[in-house]
Amino acid sequence: MPQQFYEATAGTFLLVVVTLFLLDFGVLPFTATAENLRIIIQKHRIRLLRLFGFIAFFLFLSCIWFILYLSDFPYMPLPERARMLGGIIIIIDLLLSIILWLIYMNKPPIRWVSTSIRKSLLSQFSRGKGLKSTLLKDLVYIGICGDGDHEKHYIIEQLGKLAESVQKDKPPYKGDNLVLVLRSFDRILTNPMKPGNDLNYSAAAGVIRNILEKSNDSTLATAADYNTGLETLRRLAVEASLTMSSETFNKYLELAASHSNILFDIGAATYAAGRFDRSRKALSKLEALAARAPGLDLNENTANLLGLLAYFDASPSQSMKEVAESYIASNKLNFRPSYKECRQFAIDYHLDLLHYDTVDKISALPAS
Repeated sequence: MPQQFYEATAGTFLLVVVTLFLLDFGVLPFTATAENLRIIIQKHRIRLLRLFGFIAFFLFLSCIWFILYLSDFPYMPLPERARMLGGIIIIIDLLLSIILWLIYMNKPPIRWVSTSIRKSLLSQFSRGKGLKSTLLKDLVYIGICGDGDHEKHYIIEQLGKLAESVQKDKPPYKGDNLVLVLRSFDRILTNPMKPGNDLNYSAAAGVIRNILEKSNDSTLATAADYNTGLETLRRLAVEASLTMSSETFNKYLELAASHSNILFDIGAATYAAGRFDRSRKALSKLEALAARAPGLDLNENTANLLGLLAYFDASPSQSMKEVAESYIASNKLNFRPSYKECRQFAIDYHLDLLHYDTVDKISALPAS
């Protein structure tokens, strides 16, 4: 057997060893993943297997051509042109293998799998089967257990793309297809073991805003998504106001600017937590919302405004008390039909919501 064959075989063996090392190194992100996440990833690993299949295929071609390129069998001599072509193919195959491997290393298994789940959900939705809850639960579970820096962000990103695709056409979008998606944000971001960070809350706010804008449509069959979106916004806005940065807090405050009940909850929660600067900002938004109308009527906007003013009036801080007293004194004539009736309406409104502490504080406001 010619010397060239031994050289080719040795070179091929070395190439295979290096290949196995690279593939084993590429699996490290997967093996480092928590056990509960690996179970979910293994259920949806088809995209990963497809990528590894392509890498193995190109490396196999490289090995074959490598043997033929360096060997010179007496019964199968290779012309010089064939050798040149073989060398080019080896280089191309190796480059393709390296590119695919780098693509895999740059995109963690969780990202590959979350993309695969989203595409499966959209495929079923386009066939009129709705969003399959088991697939959606797997996607959300990855987000719940994922780290805040990257993994949660991947899942929120995928949920946003999913919602955008679902809401693109009506029908099949009817206004109630994203209820489970909206409810998932609370679970992903408020996991006490792995809570979300500012980046995650900001990304979720953007997705919720887009869903609310497209679901607030009278032509849709139902307003379930819109109502669920507001409830999700309320819970996340309160949590963000207590735990997130000023930038994230302001983002949620602006998103809630037209919803007095959410502004009241933000103001009451931050007041109770001693974040008086944030409760004052919520009060300012309530005042601005009230200023859009010609007067302060018997409605929830007025009730929530008086509710938060009552917290300031009950404060031991004289400057905070003056904020409430000054507003009521300067706007008493704007209450319609009268301040007294609006005050009573606010008491009844918060009593229906079981806000007993708020009711006590409103009752302590000046009666007339």
